[in-house]
Amino acid sequence: MSTFLGEPQSVNFALAIAMPVFNERDGIADTLLELDQVFSDHHLAVGLFLQDDQSTDDTVNVVQSLSSQLIMRVDIESNVQNLGHGPTTFAAYRRAVASGAPVIMQLDSDGQFFAKELIQIYESIVNGADVTIGVRVDRVDPWFRKVITSVLRVYLTLRYRSRFPDPNTPIRAFSASSLALMFSQIPEQPLVPNIYFTIVAARHKLRTAYFEVSHRPRRGSEPTGTMWKSSSTLKSISRLLKFVVRAFAQLSIFRPTKN
Repeated sequence: MSTFLGEPQSVNFALAIAMPVFNERDGIADTLLELDQVFSDHHLAVGLFLQDDQSTDDTVNVVQSLSSQLIMRVDIESNVQNLGHGPTTFAAYRRAVASGAPVIMQLDSDGQFFAKELIQIYESIVNGADVTIGVRVDRVDPWFRKVITSVLRVYLTLRYRSRFPDPNTPIRAFSASSLALMFSQIPEQPLVPNIYFTIVAARHKLRTAYFEVSHRPRRGSEPTGTMWKSSSTLKSISRLLKFVVRAFAQLSIFRPTKN
């Protein structure tokens, strides 16, 4: 069920943000308030398309309570069942594209970014790029997540003979037309949609710009997030590795067309 929070008038968005969310009660308000402040300072009409993956905490209520304080429009939808980060992100993307905004940005709800740095990502698309990638500098994620990213980068470089500085970064933007093209190329339930988008952009030689962006600790009380949370670090790693095996299996049979 999708619900627009705020005034029911029609809005022509300059920017639509696709944002998956799962159990971010403690940090989501800080993230949304910072985004709203920066984009309103730049006089941008923004639609935020939140896709909730059946949060078990008070995330949805926090968003609904906060929405009346925000200038950007908030559209929140909940999955009918827990699907995981990838399919949830993909669903948010689809709704953002359907809004008619010319620029689509994807961000994760853990807020590991500084909103003021997102303006350059947005303006890059306005100035002619098809895809703009925020390359995270000095990542503060756990070591095992950084190792997986490094392995992924080597794998993609060897397989596709292209440049992939930060292939799974959640800080990125697209022109709506280029993103619509990509939708026809990737699986229906992608476990890692941003990686597929990165590959398709390379294969179709889309105009891609890269910007270094700061990487801050995630907001809220869970420093490593709720998705891979477990009773010990070893169990968290085990859960993540099981997902990685599934994602690589799906990725290994992916055959994008060339331009």
